[in-house]
Order: sequence, then structure tokens, then C-alpha cells
Amino acid sequence: MLAARRRFDRDDIAAFLALLPRELDGLPLRHAIEPRHDSFRDDRFFDLCRAHDVAVVFGDDDEFPCIDADTASFAYARLQRMREDVPTGYDDAALDAFATRARRWQKTGLDSYIFMINGAKLRAPTAALALAGRLDI
Repeated sequence: MLAARRRFDRDDIAAFLALLPRELDGLPLRHAIEPRHDSFRDDRFFDLCRAHDVAVVFGDDDEFPCIDADTASFAYARLQRMREDVPTGYDDAALDAFATRARRWQKTGLDSYIFMINGAKLRAPTAALALAGRLDI
């Protein structure tokens, strides 16, 4: 996963995306990009990602912008704001919102990858189970 920390530059991103392999040893590959600058909230960036079937990471993070854009045949989320003082890592409202988003991805036929990862790692398993329960999986 590439974490882009500088401003959106169409030519640089286009060149990078063109280099991404579609398969390795006969296995298909999927790619996700996690923009870390608000300038990536740009339709030209989204169009480039769609053209290469690259998912823009839905990154729930305190430090970087959360960009919610469907750009690939799959969805990829990194949920990074769990709190140790909350038994499930996230409060009910946040878990409900993530479940709603995941159902939307499901309804549009997208495979979805949702990772619970941050400093409150001890809450990640409980957070994942709480989200899975809301999704009946």
C-alpha cells in the first residue's frame, strides 16, 4: 500500500499507477492507495484510480483526511481510531456507521476488506467482532 503524503500531482500518480502489476506468477493482484493529503480529494485522482482498478483507502484516522470514494472493484478500509477506554474500541454510533458503509459496499457487489489497526491494538479483536455482529457475519 502506498501512503501518499504530498499534494496530488496527476502526472506522478498516473505514472505510478501505470507501473502496478496486474498479476504475479499468474495470481491476480489488487492495489489500494491511501492518500494522506486533502488535495487527493479530486475527481481527476478518482478517475485515475478507477482506470487502474485501484481502491482509495477509506482511512478513519485522526491525523490524515478520510477520503470516501468508490474507485475499484473492491473496498479497503483502515479503521484507526479505536480507543482503549471503550470496550469495543469504537462507540456504538461509529460501529453502526461503519456497518452502514460496509452494507453499501456489499449492495454494490464490492468485496470489502476492513482492517482494525491502531495504537489501541488490544481493542482490535473486540472491535472487529462488534462490527461483524452488526453485519451478521
